[in-house]
Amino acid sequence: MQEAMLAIENIHTNYGASQVLHGISLKVKPGEIVGIMGRNGVGKTTLMRSIMGLTPAKSGRISFRDADITHMPSHKIARLGIGYVPQGRRVFPSLTVREHLQVTAREAPANQWTFAKMIELFPNLGQRLDQSGAKLSGGEQQMLAAGRALVANPSLLLMDEPTEGLAPLMVRELGRLVGALKETGTAVLLVEQQLAFVLKYADRVYIVSKGQVVHHCLPSELAADSEIKARFLGV
Repeated sequence: MQEAMLAIENIHTNYGASQVLHGISLKVKPGEIVGIMGRNGVGKTTLMRSIMGLTPAKSGRISFRDADITHMPSHKIARLGIGYVPQGRRVFPSLTVREHLQVTAREAPANQWTFAKMIELFPNLGQRLDQSGAKLSGGEQQMLAAGRALVANPSLLLMDEPTEGLAPLMVRELGRLVGALKETGTAVLLVEQQLAFVLKYADRVYIVSKGQVVHHCLPSELAADSEIKARFLGV
């Protein structure tokens, strides 16, 4: 069996006195797309923030390529090869598209994701290189957030609710990106509410409820399980 690139073992995370994660464990293998689903407020974003060191776990262990990153600063985690597309896009309103893509770029001959590749993948951004982030549409901001993470050439990309608030055309564009990631072997941990999107692109799916993993299955198994979908996803 292929070893995990990312291993999360029994982590507990708090916001002050309020505990949000209650012993979550999961794994992502190299080149794998893993979906995380669940209702709003069950801890999915907190899990992503714990992985990135933004809201460190109080206990448990998070390892990336066998290195313990549980209490590592966020900038060091990013340098190890983990990219992050946060919920809400978080683009800088005063920076141009060009500046967003240049500030995190790691240019090297072997890199898959270069500035030029991003412009090829997202031609709309190529037409707006000198526009500020504040002037982009929501869909364009999402593409920019993804491009900004990818030009650092991570081997694992965390994507938190990337289709949230997007028009169907932009969801299809995002799907094209996820498909490209799959083809190039970039692993993805995908928090997503759109069931159809997860079923189409994920290799495995974890269901989270009340800060715990309550179900783990293949997409085809989730598609066929009406009870699990109704109980934990409301569909």
